[in-house]
Amino acid sequence: MKSPETILRDSVFTALDGQITYNAVTIPVYGGKADPGADLYIVMEETNSFEGSNKQGFGNEVTLTLEIVHFQDRATTYKATDSIYNDMMEILLPSVNTPGFTLAAGWQAVKVRVDTSDFLEQAEQTIVRRIIRLKATIYQY
Repeated sequence: MKSPETILRDSVFTALDGQITYNAVTIPVYGGKADPGADLYIVMEETNSFEGSNKQGFGNEVTLTLEIVHFQDRATTYKATDSIYNDMMEILLPSVNTPGFTLAAGWQAVKVRVDTSDFLEQAEQTIVRRIIRLKATIYQY
């Protein structure tokens, strides 16, 4: 059985990679340590999983921490991170018109939501980080 953490991480990476742009520039998504030369990017960090099976299938509560990082030359602004966050949520979260992202065959996301979303500002270096904790209940059928 493939780990539910890996299923979620791979699915989110596939959904976001090459799909997010800001000022006509595609924002890179990294599955680990980012390019030291990049000044605006998304990095996927830790994943956690807790067992949550029911009568219909083997389930897990899985969390994935995503971070939008923006190195800035001058005054700190949240415009880029807010725009990227909104684009990410349109892709990842289900809505009335869209199902959200898809998982690998044999897996289904029943509930996907943002658990927390916080800003971390490093004023000395003018770096803005938006840390998003995505939580999903996923089942293997």
